[in-house]
Amino acid sequence: MQLGIPHRASRSSRPRLRAPLDQQAIGLLVVACILFVVPVLFGRSPYFMQLGVTTCLFAALAESLNLITGMTGPVSFAHAAFYAIGAYASALLALHLGLGFWGGFIGALVLTSALGLLLGLPTLRLGGSYLAIATIGLQVIVQGVLLQWVGLTNGPTGITNIMKPTLFGWSIEQGVPYYLFVAAWLCLILLLLHRITRSRLGYELLAIREDERAALAIGVPVSRLRVAMFTLAAALAGGTGSLYAHYIGSIDPYVFDLTLSATVLVTVLLGGRGSIIGVLVSAALLTLLPEYLQVLSNYRIVLYGAGMLLLTLFFPKGLAGLSPSRWLLRPATPPPLPEGGGGRTDA
Repeated sequence: MQLGIPHRASRSSRPRLRAPLDQQAIGLLVVACILFVVPVLFGRSPYFMQLGVTTCLFAALAESLNLITGMTGPVSFAHAAFYAIGAYASALLALHLGLGFWGGFIGALVLTSALGLLLGLPTLRLGGSYLAIATIGLQVIVQGVLLQWVGLTNGPTGITNIMKPTLFGWSIEQGVPYYLFVAAWLCLILLLLHRITRSRLGYELLAIREDERAALAIGVPVSRLRVAMFTLAAALAGGTGSLYAHYIGSIDPYVFDLTLSATVLVTVLLGGRGSIIGVLVSAALLTLLPEYLQVLSNYRIVLYGAGMLLLTLFFPKGLAGLSPSRWLLRPATPPPLPEGGGGRTDA
C-alpha cells in the first residue's frame, strides 16, 4: 500500500447512481389511462357517464382541499363555500353579462382566488379548533348570502338554464364529451399537485405539515405558503364549481351546505393526508359506493357510516396506510435534494 496516493475504486465496485423511479408519476399515469378508457367501455350508457362526471367533479374538489389539509395541515370546513362561489359566479357572468362559459370560468377562478387570499390572510393565523370554527362560520355566511340575496342569486330558487360549455365553436354536451372535459380538468389538477410535491416547494409544505415550529426555525415562510396554498385551493374549487354549474344546468344554495364541506374533508382524511392517489381513490369510493348500495336501501346509510368509522379507527392514515406496496397510495414526498441544495433561508 503506497501512502499519499488515494485509492481508486474499480469500476465494478463503484456504486451506480440511478435516477429515482418516480412511482407517483407512474400511478398518476395509470389513473389517467383509466379515466380515458372509461368512455370506451361505458360510453353508451348515460347513467355511467353521469356517474363518471360526478366522480371526477368530486375528486377534483377533494384534491383541491388536499392542498390545504393534506399538504399544509389546517382543517377547513369552508371548501363548499368556494365551490358555490365559483358555480354562482360562472353562471351569473355567463347569463347576465353574456360572457359565455369561458368568461364565467375565468371569472370564477379570479373571484375565488381573490376571496381565498383575502380570507386566508386573517383566518390562517388561527390554529387548531379556532381555524375550524372560523371556516364553519365562513361556510354558513356564504350559504346565508346565497339564500337571502334574492336580487342576485334568486334566493332558494337558484339559477336555471345555465348554458353548456363550448370549445372551438362546438358545444360540449352531456355524456362522453362532458366526461372527457371534466376528466381533463381533473388530470390538470393531479398534474399540478404532482409537480408541487416533487419540487422544492414540496419539502417546505411537508415541513409545515409535520412541525410548524421546526419549519419556522429553518427559515420556511409558513404563513406565506399557507396563504398561497389556500388561495390556489380556493381557485381550483371555484373552477370545479363552474364546471358543475354548466353541467347540471341549474344550481341552488342547498347543494353547497356544510355537509358537503364535511364530506370533502372526510374524503381527504380517508384517502390519507397528502396522498394524491389515496384521495382520488377515496373520492371514487365515496361517490360510487352509495350508488351500488341502493339494493340495501334500508341499511345503506348504516353500512356506509360504519365502514367510514371502522376505517378511521383502525387505519388512521387512511387508504394510504392500506397500500401493500406502500408507494402507490402513500402521501407524496419530494425526491431527495442534491448535495448542497438546502432549503430556503428567507423568512
